[in-house]
Amino acid sequence: MHAVFRARCQREPSGHLAGAELRTDLRWLADITSPVRDYDVLGLAVEQMRETISPELHGAIKEVHEEIDRSKSEPRQKLDAALESARYAALKARWRDLAGRPPHTGSLTSAPQAAMLAIDFSRQTIWRAYKRVRNGGREIGPAAPDEGLHELRKMAKRLRYLMEGFKSLHPSKEIASSLSQLKSLQDVLGAFQDGVVHSEDLRVIVKARSGEISTEALMAPGALVDRFGSKQLTARQQFMSQFAEFDSAENQAKFRALFKADPDQETAPTDVIGVL
Repeated sequence: MHAVFRARCQREPSGHLAGAELRTDLRWLADITSPVRDYDVLGLAVEQMRETISPELHGAIKEVHEEIDRSKSEPRQKLDAALESARYAALKARWRDLAGRPPHTGSLTSAPQAAMLAIDFSRQTIWRAYKRVRNGGREIGPAAPDEGLHELRKMAKRLRYLMEGFKSLHPSKEIASSLSQLKSLQDVLGAFQDGVVHSEDLRVIVKARSGEISTEALMAPGALVDRFGSKQLTARQQFMSQFAEFDSAENQAKFRALFKADPDQETAPTDVIGVL
């Protein structure tokens, strides 16, 4: 799933990822892989939470895992079918073709000129993504809806993948420091979203199977939902202080020095983020 998202975050300086078809197919692949990934992560999270619930309910965790596996069966079948499909084969072929092409330099005549084009493009692209995270985070207050933090998490993920994808073009020590600050923010946003998604998935499983599983197996998800809810609340409380660090004058100066080459130029040559 992360590899698919990284691929969607990469784009050539000329403004073409690999055509509209490739972008559409990468989104399709992400949609197919996400449900299976979510159930896998839920299973791991349930196991990690085992020791936080009453020992009397530990035996019911096995039934919870069985229900998770049963719920995962249909999306897993869809994923397996997709990976055997002609569409996926065509996607791989287009991706191999793209990877095998020589870099496009247009009218450039030298490697240094091409490198400078890439550096300038990466600066403007990352700066634009950074501003989206910065401005989006500033709009989130203590009572903001869950969806706002979810959208900010996606923005932060895009920014991180762009920074990691272009990090070889920038000073390693400085970009490592900026990435560390961003990852700390991502950890809090990820913990919050996990709490939201895991709680909802467990509720859906219990509702669908309430007449077919034991009383203990019904009580265990309820206890787990409480724990995930606590984790979600803690992450929301941590967000404000963590974002304040990300949005500090010191961190803003780091991003500005790394990526805002022209003080008067606020837009990238192509809206990379808008198509993801």
